Amino acid sequence: MAKWDELTDEQRQDIQTYDSKIRGAASGLSKMAVQSNPVALNSFAEANVDPYVSTLDPGEIIPHTTGLADAKDLTVEEFLALQHLARTVTVLLSDNIDLITKAVGVNAR
Repeated sequence: MAKWDELTDEQRQDIQTYDSKIRGAASGLSKMAVQSNPVALNSFAEANVDPYVSTLDPGEIIPHTTGLADAKDLTVEEFLALQHLARTVTVLLSDNIDLITKAVGVNAR
């Protein structure tokens, strides 16, 4: 195993460049945790959305009503895939918030 001081200048620079990029990504995750309140969002979905979406026929369209420019309608399958992604991010953020906070110096709890 090497020590930091034993790496070449180029190796340290490569790590530092990557570190800057990955901490920027972690900062975005931290902001997302604060802005979206993923735990509350998931609770809302479980209580108010899941019971209805589960009754929709395959291929049914969920209309785009968000006001997001260029967003499109989604099939129920696409909506469920997006919901799965959001829930996966919720778990990711929840399980790793201490590391994210350490990396970016922001308390995202």
